[in-house]
Amino acid sequence: LVDEEGVDVLMLQETKLQESHVAEVEAALYEALGGGEAWRAAWACSTARKGYAGVSTLWRRRVGDAACRPLSVDPAHEADREGRALLWELSGASAAGGGGGVAEELHKLDLRVGRVLKVERHSEADSLYVEEVDLGEPTGPRRVVSGLVKYMTAEALLGRRVVLLANTKPSKLKGVESQAMLLCAFAADGSAVELVELMIDYYERVILD
Repeated sequence: LVDEEGVDVLMLQETKLQESHVAEVEAALYEALGGGEAWRAAWACSTARKGYAGVSTLWRRRVGDAACRPLSVDPAHEADREGRALLWELSGASAAGGGGGVAEELHKLDLRVGRVLKVERHSEADSLYVEEVDLGEPTGPRRVVSGLVKYMTAEALLGRRVVLLANTKPSKLKGVESQAMLLCAFAADGSAVELVELMIDYYERVILD
């Protein structure tokens, strides 16, 4: 599929990936992609004690080197290595082929504006909130699980206008199904996080050009 679509960049997430797993997983990924000589990778992994998710970004060497590193919260804090995100910068890269490139792929994102109706702490994970977000759908609010506890209070989230990526595949986080992704903006040094808040009508779809 990677070759058929002409993909230059892969972004992957795995539950409970730890640094001790990286060498084995990276070798398996390179083999599946046809050899490490064509690809490079960067990782942000959980510590053995916390066991949170790890993430990886892989890119074709032909698109050039990248400034790709774990996103830091605080170099002195244990959460610094909890596999939250990777920052990367690439020039000339394509997320998918087929002629449309990145712009075409961006139009596939179903980004919609909603309102946070309810916020609770996850019963099985201290770092997670479980939110109910109204998108104006006849099926009712979406349940969203987000790792924002360390960045903002539940009171700060409640009632906020937010942007959701609504066409992601539902996934379970610590036993609770998350039905969308909440968009946030991170400071370059990871010291702060802000909700992406667009002053357009509730339930409207956001189009990226």
